[in-house]
Amino acid sequence: MTIQCDDIDLCKTRVHYQLEPSKVVSKRQECLKSLKKYKMPGFRPGMAPDWAIKTKFKKELTQIVKQELTSDAYQDILFETKIKPLGQPQIEQAELHNDEFWCSMVILKRPEFTLKQYKEFDLPNPQTSTIEELVQRSLQELRLHNADSVPFEENDFIAIGDKVTMTVECFDQDQKVSDMCHEGILYTVGDTLYPDFDSSLLGMKADELKMFALKLNEKLFTFKVKIHMGLKNHLPALDDNLAKTIGVATFDELLQRVQTYAKAQVETLKNNKLTQQVILRLLADHDIEMPDWLIETEVQFLLSSSGRKIEECSSEQKDEFLTQAKNNLKLTFILEAVKELEPETSFNDQEVISTLAEKLHHQGQDPKKFLDHQQQNGTLRNLIAKLKNDLVLQWITNTCKIIE
Repeated sequence: MTIQCDDIDLCKTRVHYQLEPSKVVSKRQECLKSLKKYKMPGFRPGMAPDWAIKTKFKKELTQIVKQELTSDAYQDILFETKIKPLGQPQIEQAELHNDEFWCSMVILKRPEFTLKQYKEFDLPNPQTSTIEELVQRSLQELRLHNADSVPFEENDFIAIGDKVTMTVECFDQDQKVSDMCHEGILYTVGDTLYPDFDSSLLGMKADELKMFALKLNEKLFTFKVKIHMGLKNHLPALDDNLAKTIGVATFDELLQRVQTYAKAQVETLKNNKLTQQVILRLLADHDIEMPDWLIETEVQFLLSSSGRKIEECSSEQKDEFLTQAKNNLKLTFILEAVKELEPETSFNDQEVISTLAEKLHHQGQDPKKFLDHQQQNGTLRNLIAKLKNDLVLQWITNTCKIIE
C-alpha cells in the first residue's frame, strides 16, 4: 500500500491511499465467500459456484468490496501514520477498477502537544460546609417544605420563605422594561436567581409600596414594587410529628437519615472542589494550539446545549462561551493523553454504561428508561464521553496529596 498525507489546515489532513492488487483480490474472495450464505436458485445452500454468485450479485459484490476496502484503508492509515483522529473521516473519493483500489479522505486529528505533570499534585484542603451546618440547613428546608401558610396579620412583615402577591414595575432609566413587569403575581421570597431583589423585599408589609435600584447583569434597573397580600409560613416543630409527616417513625430516625445524607454531601462537595483544583492546574500547565474551526464547533455545541443563539448573546457572553469552548477542548485532549499513558483510566462504553446504570438504580431511577431517553435525544454519546473524563479526573484526584 502507499499512503500520502498532506496537511490542509491545523489538525486537518488529506490522505491519499492506494492498495496493491493482490490484496484487492483477497478482499473480493472474502466478500464472495460471505455471499454464499444467500439462497441461489438451482443450488443447495452454500454450494453455489463463484461464477453464479458473481453473476447474481455483481453490483452488490462491487459495492461491498469497495466499502470494506475503504474501511480497511482508514484503519491502515491510522496504524501506519499514528494519527489520533477526531470523529469519523470525510471520504472524498473511493475507486475500484478490476483489481485496483484507491481512495482519498480528510481526517480531523487531535492537536499535538507535550503532556506535562498530570498527577500527584499538592492540593490545599478545600473549605466546605460542616456536617452540622448541612444538617441544620436540611432540617430547616424540611420545616419550610411542610409549613402551614396563613395570611399576613397586621404587623407581619416579609421574610424568606413567605409567599406574596405583588405588582412589579421595572424601569431602565425612564423606559419601562415590559418583560420584567408583572401585575398581581404570586411570588415565593427566596426562590429566585436574584437574591438582591429578595433582600429589598424583606421587612415590607401588605399594601406597602417601595422603590429601589438593582444592578442585574451589570446593568442598573429601578424597581417599583407594591405588596398586596402575603402568606406566612408557620414552621412545624422538630419532633416526631414532623418525622411522621415525612414518612419516618421518629425524629431520631429522621435525624440519623439527615446526618447520613449530610456526611455524603460534605464528601461530595470536598471531592468536587479538589477536582476543580486539578482541572485548573491541568489547564494552566498546558498550552495547546487549536484551530479556529474546532473551537467554533465547540462553541456551537455549547450554544445548542444551553438553548442560546449567538446573535442573542452580548459580547461578554460570547467571550465566556469562547473561553469555555477552549477550556473544554484543552481538558479533553489532556485527559485523552492521560488515558494513553495510564491504562487503568481507559474505560470502554459498556463499562461506563454499566457504572451509570448501577448508580441510577441506587438512586431509584429506571436505568433503561434513562438511557433510552438519552439515546432518543442524541445526547448519549456526549454523556458517555463526559463520564469517561470524569473517571479520569477522579483517578487523578485520588493520586494527589491534600495539604492542610
